[in-house]
Amino acid sequence: MAATTTPRLALRGITKQFGDHKVLKGVDLTVAPGEFIAIVGRSGCGKSTLLRIISQLDAPTSGTVEIDGQQVKAADTPVKFLFQEPRLLPWKRIWENVALFASDHSRAAALDALRLGIASVALTGSVLLVQGRIAAALTNDPELQQLCREYLSVNLVFCWGIFLQTYGQRLLQAVGDTVLSMVSLIIGAVVNIILDPIMIFGLLGCPAMGIRGAAIATVIGQLIGAAAALWFNRVKNPVIHVRLKGYRFLWQDVADIYRVGLPTIVMQAIGSVMTFAVNGILLGVSSTAVAFFGIYYKLQNFLMMPVNGLGQAAIPVVGFNYGSGQSDRVKQAWRVLLPTGVVFALCGTAVFLLFPAQLLGLFSASDEMLAFGVPALRIISVTFLFAVITILCGYFASGLGNGVVNMIGAALRQLVVLVPCLWLLIRIRTMGIEKAWFAFWVSEVIACAYSLWATKKELRNKGK
Repeated sequence: MAATTTPRLALRGITKQFGDHKVLKGVDLTVAPGEFIAIVGRSGCGKSTLLRIISQLDAPTSGTVEIDGQQVKAADTPVKFLFQEPRLLPWKRIWENVALFASDHSRAAALDALRLGIASVALTGSVLLVQGRIAAALTNDPELQQLCREYLSVNLVFCWGIFLQTYGQRLLQAVGDTVLSMVSLIIGAVVNIILDPIMIFGLLGCPAMGIRGAAIATVIGQLIGAAAALWFNRVKNPVIHVRLKGYRFLWQDVADIYRVGLPTIVMQAIGSVMTFAVNGILLGVSSTAVAFFGIYYKLQNFLMMPVNGLGQAAIPVVGFNYGSGQSDRVKQAWRVLLPTGVVFALCGTAVFLLFPAQLLGLFSASDEMLAFGVPALRIISVTFLFAVITILCGYFASGLGNGVVNMIGAALRQLVVLVPCLWLLIRIRTMGIEKAWFAFWVSEVIACAYSLWATKKELRNKGK
C-alpha cells in the first residue's frame, strides 16, 4: 500500500458569516504539495474571503485551516498573501507589502513602537523639572498654581500609563478590532469617574486628598485601561504578539512609524501650544476668562468623544476598502461618516445653546462665571458643526493614507487662525471680551472649508 501524502493545505468545514449573511458554507479543500489550484466564481461569492481565511488575515466563523497537517494560527502561519490590487500601501514595493504581514515583522514593528514610546515617556517625565513654569503659564493665581503643581507631580510621573493604554488600543485598531479598543478606553474612564469623588472628598474610608486625589484617580484609570488593552491584545489579537525575547531594533520600522505618525505628533503638539497661547492671552483679561476656557475645553472634549470614536473607527474601514480596491465602499463610508457627524454636532450645539448655565454648574460656577460664560458658550457652540466636519475629514483622509489633511485642519482651527484672531479681537477694546469669542467662528469656518476641499480632492484622486 502506497504511503498517504499529507496535504500541504487542508480546509475543514470552513464557514464565514457576516451578521445574517453566510458567505462560506462548510468549505472543504485539500491541496497536495506542488499542486496548483485556481478558485473561480462570480463576484461576491466569497473567493477573497476564503483566501483571507487561508492566509489568516481573517478568522472563519467555524472550521480549521491546516498546513502540513498542523492547524495554524495567525501568529505562525507560513502563508503569504498578495492582494489583487496594488494599492494597499502605495509607498511600498510588492515584496514589502507581502512581508508586512509576516509575524516577525509585525512583532518587531510593535516592539519598536513600544521602545520609542518608552523613550518619549521618559522625556515627558523630565517636564517635572519645569512644572512650576508650566503652572505659571496656565494661571496667575498663586492658589491655582499650587494646585497645578500638585496635579502635575502625580500625572507626569505616571504618564507611562496613558502611553501603554494608547499603545494597546492602537494595536487592536491596527487589526480592525475597534470594539475592544473602545471597551478598554471605557473601562479606564469608568474607573476614573468612580475614583474621582472617593479620592477627592475622602469617601468610603479613603482620606480626602483634593486635587492630588483627582490626579491619582486619573492615573489609576489609565493603568487599568492599559492593562485591559494589553490583555485584549494577548487573547484576541490574531496578528500581532509582542514578545521581548529575541527583540532586534529595526531602524526601517522606526522611520516608518515616524513617517506615518508625524502628523499625529504635530497635532498633539498643536493642542498643547494652543492651550498655552490662549491662556497667555486670557491672563491679560481676567482669571475668570482663563477658568472659563478650561471648563469649555473639558466640555468640548466630552462632546467630541463620540466624534473622535467615529473617526477612528472609520480609518481602518476606509483604509481596508481603499487598499483592496473597493472604491465604491470608500465613497459609501464617506456618505455615512459625514451625516452621522453632523447629527452629533447639531445635538451638541442644541445642548450648549439651551443649557449653558447647567453645563457650567457642573463645575460649581460662580455668579461671575455664569455671567461671563453663558453668552460665550452660546457663541462658541455655533461652530461645532464646522469643527466636527473638519475632524471627520481629517480622519477620512488619514484612512486614504494622507495624514497631512488632518494635521493642517487641526493647525488652522486650533492655532494658526484662532490664536492671532483671538488676540486681535481682545485688543479691539470697543468690542469687549464677549465679542472676542467670534474668533472661533473665523478659525472653524476656514479650517472646515480647507478640510472639505482637501478631502474631496483626495477622494477624487484615490477613486481613479
